[in-house]
Amino acid sequence: MRNYTKYGGILGLVLIIIGFINYSISGFWEISSIALIVVGILLGIIYFITNIRKTVEVMGRRDTKYGGNALATIISILGILVLINFVINKRNHRFDLTAAKQFSLSPQTVKILKGLKKDVDIKSFFRGERSARKEAVEDLLAEFVNVSKRVKYEFIDPDKNPALVKKYEITAYGTTVIECGDKIERITTTTEQDFTNTFIKVSREMKKVIYFTEGHGEKDIDDYEKDGYNFIKEALQGENYEVKKIFIAREDSIPEDCAALVSIGPTKEFFPAELDTIDAFINKAGKVFFLLDPEPSPGMNEFFEKWGVKVRNDFILDFSGIGRLFGAGPGMPLVNEYGYHPITNDFRGIATFFPAARSVTRMGSVSEDLEVVELVKTTPRSFGETKFGKDDTPEFNEGEDTPGPLSLAVAVSKILPRELTDETIIEDIPIKEKTGRLVVFGDSDFSSNSFARTQGNMDLFLNVINWLAEEEELISIRARNPEDRRLNLTEKQTMFLRYFSLLFLPAIVIISGFTIYVKRRKL
Repeated sequence: MRNYTKYGGILGLVLIIIGFINYSISGFWEISSIALIVVGILLGIIYFITNIRKTVEVMGRRDTKYGGNALATIISILGILVLINFVINKRNHRFDLTAAKQFSLSPQTVKILKGLKKDVDIKSFFRGERSARKEAVEDLLAEFVNVSKRVKYEFIDPDKNPALVKKYEITAYGTTVIECGDKIERITTTTEQDFTNTFIKVSREMKKVIYFTEGHGEKDIDDYEKDGYNFIKEALQGENYEVKKIFIAREDSIPEDCAALVSIGPTKEFFPAELDTIDAFINKAGKVFFLLDPEPSPGMNEFFEKWGVKVRNDFILDFSGIGRLFGAGPGMPLVNEYGYHPITNDFRGIATFFPAARSVTRMGSVSEDLEVVELVKTTPRSFGETKFGKDDTPEFNEGEDTPGPLSLAVAVSKILPRELTDETIIEDIPIKEKTGRLVVFGDSDFSSNSFARTQGNMDLFLNVINWLAEEEELISIRARNPEDRRLNLTEKQTMFLRYFSLLFLPAIVIISGFTIYVKRRKL
């Protein structure tokens, strides 16, 4: 009888181990796991009851006492570890060792959270049971709280709180409500960028308006085709900008609510009166962004030279071979060198592509009231081809072509005289000097629908807009969608791994231990 209970005790231990392993794999207390543990405990109790005398004898042995001391030491060590874990939880620091840093917040998100001036209350309406979407949101919200004490969140079961569902007008499970002051936004997605854009919307007092010129063959912000700019429009709206179009020839002046004026790839010249209007706008603290293309698109050299910018009539070719690593030819320069400017300060180590570009550089002689910075530069093995398309084999011609590295973009700032910008002066309060700002790029395709989501292209465009609109806290690198690294298994492979880990591996450990025990008993 005792032999049966002995084997029953061993079987009970095995069942308990399998039950806990099953729970650790699934993450849920399944009925099978609970049943295994309960049966294992019952078998263990039967073993100790039927072998109580032997148990007492074993407890009185010297080796048992030594074993008790060892057990006490183990418990003490575990207690110390628990204490250390408690302290670490109070003052924790996490390390993200993933290749794509998918468990770290983007620099832009961190900047937005740290810049919050008001408390943000988040309510996520999920059912009580666990789900992948709920866990994704919970992990993200926990990261937000770690960065900013102004963020608070809670999960609400819609089925148990119909009053809150009605109050916040919840129509679908998985809706998250973000509330700041009297502003409320709702989202149903789980991506970091959507949460960040919502933080921007609820924390900003007003929407700034970005005007896009039309009437000169510009690319259309409502166009969904590959050459259109609809992706950029949606990204701007996501960052709480309002987007409008303007035909300057029909206006007496640029509207007062214009935070930035943008012209994307004009194919026709601007009228002189339009350029005068733009010039006057910049001189009144206006902000302008031109994205030009190589010939035959206009260069408007006379206008830009007044602002210290030289737009060359060339086509940049890059034979360094860097672009080939990304499937690009010499006509698509890949750039990873940037000037020191708020627009590009976060771009170290990030590449941008320019499918068809002309060089735009700082002029040698610039007015003292202008600050002109070259933003983007190609490699030394690039050059500006002046006769591209006129011969079959483009090559560098001394005296005609411009050797690299070449600048592709320039940012200009002009501090305006105090009397033009300050209506009143308040004592002891520093008054921020207003500036006119101009940014000129030698390519408009880099942020079209075809290339906007390639590497850092969209970030570069949006950073220009944020700098022009004086929203410097938004200038950063935005969140990327996490790389999908899932391992797809067939049903047979899944079952094999399940039983291999639940049965085979524990069986090896138990058999090995039992074999060693029997050998030592014989000795």
